[in-house]
Amino acid sequence: HMFFKPAAAFEKRITRADGTAENLPMQTRDDPEQQKKHSMTLLQNGPATYAAMFAAAVAHLTLQQQDRAGLLLWHEQAAHELPARFQGQLERICRALEAHQPTGITDAAKGLEHLTAPAAHRGLVVLVSDLMAEPEALSAACDRLRSRGHDLAVVWVLDPDEVDLGVGGVSRFQGLEGDGELLAEPRAMAEAYRQQVDVHRRFLSTLCLSRAAAFIECRTDEPLHLPVNRLLVELDRRGR
Repeated sequence: HMFFKPAAAFEKRITRADGTAENLPMQTRDDPEQQKKHSMTLLQNGPATYAAMFAAAVAHLTLQQQDRAGLLLWHEQAAHELPARFQGQLERICRALEAHQPTGITDAAKGLEHLTAPAAHRGLVVLVSDLMAEPEALSAACDRLRSRGHDLAVVWVLDPDEVDLGVGGVSRFQGLEGDGELLAEPRAMAEAYRQQVDVHRRFLSTLCLSRAAAFIECRTDEPLHLPVNRLLVELDRRGR
C-alpha cells in the first residue's frame, strides 16, 4: 500500500482593512468552545497538519492489518519518499510527516504521475490533498494510475473557511501558491464562491465514481476519527 500526501496547503492568510494580519485557519480553531466540542488538539499549521495526522492514522491502521505502508510527500517535486515496508515503518512515516514543511506550489496530479512509474509497486494509493489541481490533469493522472493496476482513494481536505468563505469584513486574500493577492468583501461574493466549491465537489465525486475510486471530503474542524471512519466504510464498500 502506498499513501500519498501532497504538501498542500492553501493556508489563507488575510490582511484586514485596519492592517492587521491573521491566519484564518488558526483563528477558527482558537475558539475554546470549538476545541471543547470536538476534543481536538489545536492544529498549528491548518490543513497541512490535519492531512499529516490523517495520513499517519491510515498508515497505523494499515500496518495493524499486517500490510505494508509507504509515504510520498510532494510539492513541486517529490520531497520525501518512503517505499512500502512493514517493520518500523510507522515511526519512519510519523517522523517524515512531522519534519515536513509545506512550501511552494503543489500539484496533486504530478504527485500521482510519480506513482505511475514502473518501479512503483501496485497497491492502494490514498491521496490526501486540498486537490487544487487542473481537472484535466488530475483526471489523466488518475487514469494512468488505474491503468498501472493501482486502487485509488481520494481524501479532500478543506479548512471550514474554504467551504463557505466564512470571513467577515473587507480583507486582502493572499494565495500562498503563487496566486497573488485580492482585496475583496467576502460577503459580496460568498454565494458565487460556494457555487464554485460545489462545482469542484461534483467534479471530484464524478471523477472518483467513474474510476471506482473511494472519495471522501473532510473539514479540519472535525475530529480526525470521523473522516478516517468514512474512508474505511468507502473502502469496504469497494472490497478494498
